[in-house]
Amino acid sequence: MFCQECGAAKAILSSLAGHKSLEECHLTRFVNCVPEALDMLVYATPFAYNSEQYSIFSIADISHEKRRRALERIFFHDIINTAGGLQGLVSLLKMTAPQEMAPEMQLMEGGLVALMEEINAQKELASAETGELAVTYELIKTSDLLNRVVELYENHPAAAKRHIIIDPSMAFIEFRSDSTLLRRVMGNLVKNALEASKPGETITIGCQKAEKVVRFWVSNPG
Repeated sequence: MFCQECGAAKAILSSLAGHKSLEECHLTRFVNCVPEALDMLVYATPFAYNSEQYSIFSIADISHEKRRRALERIFFHDIINTAGGLQGLVSLLKMTAPQEMAPEMQLMEGGLVALMEEINAQKELASAETGELAVTYELIKTSDLLNRVVELYENHPAAAKRHIIIDPSMAFIEFRSDSTLLRRVMGNLVKNALEASKPGETITIGCQKAEKVVRFWVSNPG
């Protein structure tokens, strides 16, 4: 069996037409009669010599990268499902737990929210490193974004005996961006500020309009 559209053949034909090309090719080789599937990244570059058109062709084995990405997708899928199930369980417990356990339940819920944020942050980082990260633009209100950041991190372990407030002079602006990625960046800044602060100190977050952009900032006493 042969592929109807082989990436290697397409790359070579494209280079013979005068264009650099990068494609993927899937091959099966036999080692001692045992089949082994290979994922290859193929490069083809046009090369002219004595009025003849040639193709410089090279192959890189990316089978290990493909397997790693597949395992990462399975890992993140399973761990997000597990953490999400725990969040649902804690929500049910909050509704039936005695009133005196409210602080502990709040702390547990905050910890699980922080855990989900960390898992999703690692998932997005892995996607960014492989060029698979998708950016989704949507309308965002600065007040909603900053309030969400405070909600997420005021119960974070790093926030113990520390305070997070929003600057009263913050600019109320609507703009378009990826709210998940922006919240992730702000969250990292807040965590850095919390870790650099002493018990009893206050971290302030805010934003301001600067020409055609919105500038967000995080400040701590240190």
